[in-house]
Amino acid sequence: MSRNIVRHLRFSKSEYEAVSRKASYLKMPKGRFIRKIAVQGNMKRYDLYELRKITRAFNYCGDSLGQIRKIAETEKSEYLPEIENLQDRFLNISKSFEKEIKKLRPNVLL
Repeated sequence: MSRNIVRHLRFSKSEYEAVSRKASYLKMPKGRFIRKIAVQGNMKRYDLYELRKITRAFNYCGDSLGQIRKIAETEKSEYLPEIENLQDRFLNISKSFEKEIKKLRPNVLL
């Protein structure tokens, strides 16, 4: 997206300090912060530590299921259809999880 329209803003000292403090808290450049506030109306900052742990656990489970399936295929296990079904169900849950996470993205800073 090209941003070729330039506007200059005037702030009082206290207004500029407030903008600077909030942008710094969100770890954003001031210009980006002002633009986001003007367009979105508000900014939310979430601590996503727990969410990252859940995402990491999902990835580990998916990797483990893949390894189990590979061994079941190699060994020609009678449980292979059940493992494949479990892997498909896990994939559906994982896609739903990603879909919900993406809803947060416009307001979330990682």
